[in-house]
Amino acid sequence: MTVTRDPFLLYGQRVDGNGDAHTNAITESQFTAAALKDGAYNINTGLITGLTGTAGHSILYFKNDESPSNGESRIIIDAVALWTGTRSATVTDDPVWTIYRNPDGGDIISDATAVGINSNSDFGGNSTLATTTLAYKGKNGGTITSTEGSHAIISGTGRIFAGVPIVLHRGSKIGISVDINTSGACQAYAALIMRKVDGKSIV
Repeated sequence: MTVTRDPFLLYGQRVDGNGDAHTNAITESQFTAAALKDGAYNINTGLITGLTGTAGHSILYFKNDESPSNGESRIIIDAVALWTGTRSATVTDDPVWTIYRNPDGGDIISDATAVGINSNSDFGGNSTLATTTLAYKGKNGGTITSTEGSHAIISGTGRIFAGVPIVLHRGSKIGISVDINTSGACQAYAALIMRKVDGKSIV
């Protein structure tokens, strides 16, 4: 008996008489798909040391200024990674992180310092973000403000990996600050796990 395999199921998609689609598929995350196309990035402040007191400290500022590629210049932040180290002296509460919409003020902008890590997620890739796409890190006592206000508040100790998808159009910005809630000191970092939107993949 000869068995004939449906060529559409081997190489593509078939729609049956009920209108149902049949396909052989490999499922992967959109971040992985972007990384395989040389379009995913990790922005990380690196360790910011000596954060003291119970007031907010600027941590991260990022502005998307990517030129359109295949008609798209948007960046999607799939998640943020936040970390605070061991806190000393009197601890009053968990660290509180604030994510800002389109920050437009503070010395994180006026006294800019580049982030410690601005890396392509494809270690064999060669694409980089535009030089006009800005990624700055904050400092102890540093300030960051936004007339549009906050987008999210996240609290917790140690490392937090928060899936808070955010879309940044060209010209859009994101900012992050932390209140470590202690009379002592600690170190911290923040990271953005992000990818460019592929205009060819939009249905």
